[in-house]
Amino acid sequence: MGTKVVAKEGAILKKITSSMSAEANRRAGLVAAHEPGDESSADVEDLELRFSSQAVLPESPPEIFVDSERADVFLGEKHIGFVEFTVFNLLHAVNNGEFSVYELADETQDWSDLFDSIYDYDHNCLNKAASRAAGHHDYEYGCFYPAMLCSIDVLSIASAFRGKEYGLRVLQGIMVRRSVPFGLFVTKPYPLQFDHADGRFRNSGDTLGLKNFKASKQNATRKLRDYYRRAGFVPVRGTPYMLCGSDHVIGAF
Repeated sequence: MGTKVVAKEGAILKKITSSMSAEANRRAGLVAAHEPGDESSADVEDLELRFSSQAVLPESPPEIFVDSERADVFLGEKHIGFVEFTVFNLLHAVNNGEFSVYELADETQDWSDLFDSIYDYDHNCLNKAASRAAGHHDYEYGCFYPAMLCSIDVLSIASAFRGKEYGLRVLQGIMVRRSVPFGLFVTKPYPLQFDHADGRFRNSGDTLGLKNFKASKQNATRKLRDYYRRAGFVPVRGTPYMLCGSDHVIGAF
């Protein structure tokens, strides 16, 4: 039904981390206490994201306003993980005038679950809970409409490289790359170990160390939510989603 266009590029994370002051890191909530045996400071400059984007170009909207991207994480030349994210160009979509955000959300079950949880279709903006999570507390006087919504769908680092701040550095790279005024980042913290036997995670479960986790699903999810809080994400009350505004990213970096 469409043509896939794939573009690749390299983005060295040290270009990002070296440009951030200690104070900016502190305000962004991206600096953790140093733990014994954590050697991340010695090799974080070798961390690299290699992006590939897949823009499916259908005959008509709404899919034309959605981009799916993947970045593979390398430490030197060693592949240690990946991140997948979806970008919804909402401003362009609505300005197109031929369809509603509801029609866009209706394309897949995952998209429907996301927008049903954070969007007010009647007023064409974030709902009250999502507006507050995004830092817009004056919902009664005009709700917030994001120009861009970037969904962090999957983030995984191989088990041998966890506990070294690499995941947070990867989030920084994605968020700096995709930050635009009036944009939002969203994620639904979900531990991959509970569905690694299905689909694309079946063959990567051993490499990612997904079988080694002992925590319950509830505790593992709570830890993930705490992890994303460190990157600036705020829970949307009554939903499994968390939001972070581009203004937070732009202001921090």
